[in-house]
Amino acid sequence: GVVNILTGISEELTPHLASHMEIDGLDLSGVDSKGVAALRISSVDNLKRVHSFSSDKSPERILAYMEFKTLWHPIGV
Repeated sequence: GVVNILTGISEELTPHLASHMEIDGLDLSGVDSKGVAALRISSVDNLKRVHSFSSDKSPERILAYMEFKTLWHPIGV
C-alpha cells in the first residue's frame, strides 16, 4: 500500500482531497467540527474512508484505513 503525506493549508487542500475519486481515505485530525461535516459530505460520492486518527488511542485505529480483500489460492488435487 501507499501513504501520501501532503503539507499545505488545509482549507485549500481538503475540499479537493475529499472529492477526488482516486483518494481512498482521509485523516481528519486537527480539522474543526464545521470542516469535518463539510468533508464528510464531500466524501460521500466516492465512499471514501473518513476518520480522525488522533481521536482513538487504540492500536486498532489503523483498521479504519485498511482494505481487506479475499485471496483465493487454488490447490490442485
